[in-house]
Amino acid sequence: FLNVLPTCQVSLEAGFSSLRNHHFFYQTQAGNELNVCGIVYDNAKRYYATFEGSYSYENAFKITANATYQKVKTDSLNNPYYTPSFYCSLKAEYNYDEKLSFSLTPTFKSRMKYSYFGKEGNLDPIFNIKLGATYKYTEQLHFFIDLENLAFQRQYEYYNYPSQKLLAIIGATYCF
Repeated sequence: FLNVLPTCQVSLEAGFSSLRNHHFFYQTQAGNELNVCGIVYDNAKRYYATFEGSYSYENAFKITANATYQKVKTDSLNNPYYTPSFYCSLKAEYNYDEKLSFSLTPTFKSRMKYSYFGKEGNLDPIFNIKLGATYKYTEQLHFFIDLENLAFQRQYEYYNYPSQKLLAIIGATYCF
């Protein structure tokens, strides 16, 4: 991170990865006629650029933005299935006090290619809004609630596998 100001940080990264036998999912049909995912392995080259920036104000408010663009080329596949070329998020966090905090995170993923019974196509872009709250009971024990997909959109991370329109996750974390 580059500290632009004491409360502002910026990070830029660009790179290249050569991936041997990288896994890509595709969908096939099992004997019982249900959709199942198969895995195909292919060598791939990944070029990417990532930006991340954050701004905080008096340990009470923090906003973080990140964006990644990537280009993945494979040796034998026509397209790298289920691999977005662009994704980004903007997270706002508010610490009410030392124990209670809230967050709001909208995210976006560009359209992705899929393979379904040998047919290729495009999945629609995904837009998600996540709202979270965390209560720190002790330094080791935290309780949380996360509400995801507040845009109430039927989204498809994988072809023919829709997400829930609203997902609520309630839980606890304990650090040893």
